[in-house]
Amino acid sequence: CRPRSIRMTQRKAYTAAVMDRDTTAFQDDIVARQIQLSSYGEPMFCALPGGVVVRDGAGNTIGAVGVTGNTKNRDAEIAASGLPFLRGKQ
Repeated sequence: CRPRSIRMTQRKAYTAAVMDRDTTAFQDDIVARQIQLSSYGEPMFCALPGGVVVRDGAGNTIGAVGVTGNTKNRDAEIAASGLPFLRGKQ
C-alpha cells in the first residue's frame, strides 16, 4: 500500500485507542460539538471512520485496529470485521 495509507491506518488506530471509542463516534462528536480536530492539540488524531477499539473481556480498551483505502463506511466495516479474530472467536 502507499506510505500515506500506512500513516493513516496508524492514526486511525491511535485515535480510537487513545480516545477509547471508534473514530466514527469521535467524528460524530466533533461535528455535534462544532469543534476543530486541532482543538485536541494532538497531531496524530484522525476523525475519519476506520479506527475501531479492541476491548478485552472486561470491556477495557487494549488497542485498536485501523483500516483505510476504501470508502469511509467500508473502512469502519472492514476494521470491525477483524475484531472476532483478535478475540479468538473466528
